[in-house]
Amino acid sequence: MSESITVPVETHLAASRALVLLVNENAELRSEAAYQCERADRLAKDLAVAVGHPCVAGVEAEVDEPISYALVEELEPEVATVRVPRVFHHGDVIPEDVKVVEAQPWSSDDTQYYAFRNHGGGWEFATLEDAIRLAGKGVEDEGFESFSGDDYPLTEVLLEAPESVAYTLREAAEILNQQGIDTGQNRLKNFLNTGIAWTDGFGSPRPVADKYLVETDKANGHRPAVVRVTPEGVSELARVMGMAV
Repeated sequence: MSESITVPVETHLAASRALVLLVNENAELRSEAAYQCERADRLAKDLAVAVGHPCVAGVEAEVDEPISYALVEELEPEVATVRVPRVFHHGDVIPEDVKVVEAQPWSSDDTQYYAFRNHGGGWEFATLEDAIRLAGKGVEDEGFESFSGDDYPLTEVLLEAPESVAYTLREAAEILNQQGIDTGQNRLKNFLNTGIAWTDGFGSPRPVADKYLVETDKANGHRPAVVRVTPEGVSELARVMGMAV
């Protein structure tokens, strides 16, 4: 009778992920993996046609279908669209969509001052909390139309809630790089599919990744879905990918 060895689940997962990373780094292994996946896909489709199963080419697959392999060279570049606070200098025109700005301190105590745009289009100074709360709403007076020279430069205060923040794959890869993990946009996209299985064959988030990924553009017949990574997702990727290094 052969002896059995108990291996912790974490060790098994780390070894599997390390193998995936090795395949992604080796052109010969990637080519062989792509060939085998393509061969398996052809066999699956032939079998589906033979038995009359509806899951054939052109029909949307189930969420739990086998993960398809995509070569990293075939992935399309992604354009980052995360908003960055704008900075305005004396003489600049402040766009109407800017509702709250941070002004320069008035005294040597470095106290920060904020101003909000009221319902009439004028500006009023307030604490940050009040500025965000009153932006665009009614006030007792009309406010002032322009800032003084000492108030500049003015920095826009973004009003989006922190929980709405999500990173493009390129941005997430850069954050992971800063934590010592060697990856890039295309390699990370491939890892989400074949490494950690957060996305399905169409690139859409699986239920297990609800807290980690946000789908911003659904898949169609020409390209896979576009996803962003939440801050919690970046943290989990850093933990998992760090184990596989």
